[in-house]
Amino acid sequence: MNILRNLLYEFQYFKYVRHMPFYLVRHFGKKSHYKTKNVDYVVSKYGFNKRYSPIGYAISCQEHMYESAAKTFQPCPTLKQIRRRVGSKYFNDNEDFDFYDLMLTSAFKASSGGESGISANKEYWEYMSKFDGHY
Repeated sequence: MNILRNLLYEFQYFKYVRHMPFYLVRHFGKKSHYKTKNVDYVVSKYGFNKRYSPIGYAISCQEHMYESAAKTFQPCPTLKQIRRRVGSKYFNDNEDFDFYDLMLTSAFKASSGGESGISANKEYWEYMSKFDGHY
């Protein structure tokens, strides 16, 4: 059963890290941090598993917002544990990644509409152009 649970966790981390940043920028514009209600909106609108919302809070919100919102999901990993895991998997062990770094890992770089190549998803690249110079 641990194998299935680990696979589920990996899938949830993948979905939150590779999909959520794109949706947050789509609906709320470019920001360095988002509010927990923004994360909750994306979770609800795009069918993310709500039990794993602390992942979204940890990668998208300020620390004090994470601590407050994650209380309702206890027991859950701490902010540091989540950021360490994301940093280890996606950012060469750097847990100090920012929202721009998250957008660079987006699963939306290329579309599934038959196009391929770096500029396949015009919406993604339009959002990335707003990050020129970061914040």
